[in-house]
Amino acid sequence: MKTIIKVLALSTIAMVAWQSGVLAQTEMTTNKPANDQTVINLSASVQEEVKPDVVRLTLSKQLQGTNQQELTTQLNKAINAVLEKGKADPDLTIRNGDYGFWSVGDKEKEISWVMRGEVIVTSKDFAKAQAFIAMNKDMMTLDNIQFILSEESRNKVEEKLIANVAEAFNKKASAVAKAFGSQTYHINSIQLNN
Repeated sequence: MKTIIKVLALSTIAMVAWQSGVLAQTEMTTNKPANDQTVINLSASVQEEVKPDVVRLTLSKQLQGTNQQELTTQLNKAINAVLEKGKADPDLTIRNGDYGFWSVGDKEKEISWVMRGEVIVTSKDFAKAQAFIAMNKDMMTLDNIQFILSEESRNKVEEKLIANVAEAFNKKASAVAKAFGSQTYHINSIQLNN
């Protein structure tokens, strides 16, 4: 599974307008501010596929019965046991997930309660995460697994891509400026999207 990070730079450049036949035809499709510069909107984008470096697991337990208090006690006991085991390992980040209960059944018959709770486990060590699932399979079941990019890795990739998109934009803006007979351009605004 790969994650694609894309940085898009949108900008408006202003070039000193030189009188020429090409410029005269272009003026209809470009903006012309009061300072006699031709304004052209350009964009450049870069992207890179990156390998996720974090696994996020959702372990869950669901119980059903008529005694809500007993079900709550059983569910809390399972969740707390899994949380304690996870906190003992510094390579795992562990926290509570969703927790809820609801009733099922007919008002005329005995009402049954459904209790459900989750524990979220995050780790950069896939082997430890897998071992944690196996260690807790009797108390909670694996409900979901996601492979994601860590915040640190995302920031590094975005920093690199910003430099790459700036270079790509500058090349494109220089080429457009030259095509219109100008040696320079000025950036009026920049918008970065990811």
